[in-house]
Amino acid sequence: MLKRKQLLLALLCAVIAGVCAFMFFHNVQQSAQAAHQQLLSKYGGEHVAICMARRNLEPGEIVHARDVEVKHTLASLVPEGCFTTPDEIVDRTLTACVVKGEAFVKRRFAPDDTALRVPVGCVAVSVPLRSSAVALDLVKPGVHVNVYATGEQSSVLLAQRVLVLASASVNQKSDSAGALASWIVVAVPHSKVQEFVSASKKTQMTVVLPSSDEDTNAPEHASTREPENARENASEDTRVNENAPSRANAPASVSTRSPVPATGFAPAPAHSDLLYQQ
Repeated sequence: MLKRKQLLLALLCAVIAGVCAFMFFHNVQQSAQAAHQQLLSKYGGEHVAICMARRNLEPGEIVHARDVEVKHTLASLVPEGCFTTPDEIVDRTLTACVVKGEAFVKRRFAPDDTALRVPVGCVAVSVPLRSSAVALDLVKPGVHVNVYATGEQSSVLLAQRVLVLASASVNQKSDSAGALASWIVVAVPHSKVQEFVSASKKTQMTVVLPSSDEDTNAPEHASTREPENARENASEDTRVNENAPSRANAPASVSTRSPVPATGFAPAPAHSDLLYQQ
């Protein structure tokens, strides 16, 4: 009987000791979590993993695993649309430059990257547009556009009749009006990539929809050349004027023809182009 009471008492003490130990470790864990949260709030918030570039990358380059490194930073400092795992960006093509130590974000890549078909000898480069509603309705994948670098006093033609590969719009949360930032992806020759990148940083990019009958193969000096039919008309007018009587003695039925202008060009029909600025 005595041994039975001692056994029950020992079991009761063991249960009490276990409960006390559980409560102690539970309190310690809560204290540690509270201290951790206090430390995070003091230094800016929770740490998260993000993907950063190991080296400088240019538009048109394919991102490889060796170009990506994962680092931890404060969640409050992570840019919008940042990638957190290398698998999301490996083997994808950049449409904008990424410097060493910069985080990879979605806007550095073309939307639906796997569906893009970049022509041979070209790379996909993004061009921002200021107007979203009109731009995305008219500047669609498959159309050709002219791209200008627009400064305060002049504009420079960067590329003519480049192919639009994709278009997209992104919400600007910082904009109180809730506007959309629209941009397109165009196929640019390798020789003009650096020019596009420099122009996008220093000037506004303007996209022009050319007319369907625009002659893209016309030489730059075409305006100084006189067409053959104009010279023939001018020669014919000269012969007529030499054989015709003077204006003072000419009969009423004889009409004189005014010579063709020296340039030999008829007035070109006016056409309107659609402009979209950055």
